Amino acid sequence: MEDVFYTTAGLRSLVDSRGRRASDVSRQHRLVDHEHRDGISGFVSVLGGKMTSYRAIAQEVADLVCRKLGVKASCTTAESPLPGAPPTPQDKVEQAAQESGLPMETVAHLNALYGSRFYQVLELARSDIRGSQTICPHSRDILSQICHAVEEESALTVGDFLLRRSVIGLASCQGLDAVETVAREMGHLLKWSTAEQRRQVEEYRSSVALGHRFRAGAANSERPDN
Repeated sequence: MEDVFYTTAGLRSLVDSRGRRASDVSRQHRLVDHEHRDGISGFVSVLGGKMTSYRAIAQEVADLVCRKLGVKASCTTAESPLPGAPPTPQDKVEQAAQESGLPMETVAHLNALYGSRFYQVLELARSDIRGSQTICPHSRDILSQICHAVEEESALTVGDFLLRRSVIGLASCQGLDAVETVAREMGHLLKWSTAEQRRQVEEYRSSVALGHRFRAGAANSERPDN
């Protein structure tokens, strides 16, 4: 255990502030150079922070690493567009909807999710007659997104797709109405056995059930008689 420096638990990683409630802890991030603090060279930790500041944090980390390596270079993250940028003009989105035969609402959803890379998803839908089918009745996501997630975004589990490559996990069903479809499609792409597909489904269902139990426990703890 002496090799373990930090552990995290819960939904957000915060910098430890002993004796303070989580709601009172700062969301500011902290960089730790373990060479200076612990005598371990080549080891830097990034603690805390918020998703909205991830590029600024990345710049700080890159600058620190360059200084440690004696590299004189400027970080370019502030000038480098994210994948899918710049945004696609509305007339181009409408044109793509007409050419693909998909509803405008679906193509607009893909554009909002992928930026200009939504064309890649549409191309996959054109190459597979099933690709334009919706995955879940509570979402605009389509089957070709699963192929895109596996081939372009390194999705390896059902949870990867439902929670981190699409918005289905945030739908009213939390992805439970789509989990078997996703497992079947990913299983075909990743050569899963039937047993592995079942395991993936049960693992996702268990994670959703765990969230339900956590919320129920939190609600009970806030009641006045508790």
